[in-house]
Amino acid sequence: STAPLDTKQFAGLKTAFLGVKVGNDPEFPRQPLGSVAYALHAGSADTVACSSCVGATSVGFNYAGSATKGGAAADLSCTGCVSVAEIKFDGDVDLAGQSIKAGSGTFSGDVVAKSVTAIAFIGDGSKLTGLKSASGSCSKAGDVVKGIKADGSLDCVSFSGSLPPDGLSAVSNGVLSNVFVDVLPMPVKGIAIPDNTGAAATSNIDVPDLGTVRDISVTVALTNTDLSKVSIQLLPPDDKAIGMVLCDPCGEADAKTLTGKWTTKVAPQSGDLAPWIGQNAKGLWTLKVLDSGFCVPQKPGNKDLCLVAEKTDGAVADWSVQIETLSNSKIHNPIGHLMGRVVSAAQPDLADGKT
Repeated sequence: STAPLDTKQFAGLKTAFLGVKVGNDPEFPRQPLGSVAYALHAGSADTVACSSCVGATSVGFNYAGSATKGGAAADLSCTGCVSVAEIKFDGDVDLAGQSIKAGSGTFSGDVVAKSVTAIAFIGDGSKLTGLKSASGSCSKAGDVVKGIKADGSLDCVSFSGSLPPDGLSAVSNGVLSNVFVDVLPMPVKGIAIPDNTGAAATSNIDVPDLGTVRDISVTVALTNTDLSKVSIQLLPPDDKAIGMVLCDPCGEADAKTLTGKWTTKVAPQSGDLAPWIGQNAKGLWTLKVLDSGFCVPQKPGNKDLCLVAEKTDGAVADWSVQIETLSNSKIHNPIGHLMGRVVSAAQPDLADGKT
């Protein structure tokens, strides 16, 4: 009554004995305990410390929301209480409009979805269905394909004129270049040549910045009653005093027509065009034609050239400076370019024209 027995003392014992001792007397012979004492332990049973000792139908209630004792759980609310290995679905899982979130997924069957969104699709796409193939063509001249529209047709845009004059470097990252031959004509054609007055027929061509010269030439066409009395001087931008003498005299006696061309290989009579290779020919180029002999209108073929009243003898019909450049900042105009382009010296900007 003062020191009650602890029921845990009976746990795990096959046989227990009770010994009684009164005062200082010797202990009475011990007596084995029967089931009455063990029933104390069975009342708590170590809080049912056993495994598989209670069957599903042995409980007196329906657990986890099942319809029957030991039936399928209808309201299992726990975390970590069921191993993944124990889960096996015997039907479709209906999430009632909810989503599945996972790091990855493996499906052995088909995936049916309203839409699929992904950062990347891996595979060759050879079995994709329902894709609209591109069809049609860009029928207009100069059109190129910009993209494919949603209906599968080509989205065409005009390519002609879409690049600026300096667009070649941009589209090729400075790798591509074009050879250009720019022909710069005299701004006003047909300048009369003074007849032995000491003054020269003078014409200027203002060459724009075309880039680095690869080759350069000068062409002159003129008429006079006696080319043996005619000299031609060319003054480049960096020399307005001496320049180059293209020819002196420029023909035989009584020869009346000159068409001459001077290049880096066909040198002028004095001076040289070759040093301009590798340079920029930008600036004012001046042509001077001097007649040092009086014309005689009575001579055959002189009547239309020798104008005594005007004190002129023939005229500079035309002259031009032709410059070949290698540029990575210009592109050919497919309409205006055949072998080069004619650039008007009167225009501050270069204008494409027919060759």
